[in-house]
Amino acid sequence: MAGLRRWRATAEPTLRHIIDQALEHNWDVLRGVARNWEDHPDFVRDFKRHAWELEAPTDSPAPEA
Repeated sequence: MAGLRRWRATAEPTLRHIIDQALEHNWDVLRGVARNWEDHPDFVRDFKRHAWELEAPTDSPAPEA
């Protein structure tokens, strides 16, 4: 995606429109992936830490040596 952003700066208006569509599509895909993971039990605390329905974060135990 970084390459597309660089090309966009010097692209013709028609090509710039296509690049914008590609970037928007990639962003939508990434948001969809994040939505799939945000409710997974292993990650819900990380994604929803700010949510009012969760208790305050607890300190994790120190790793064993």
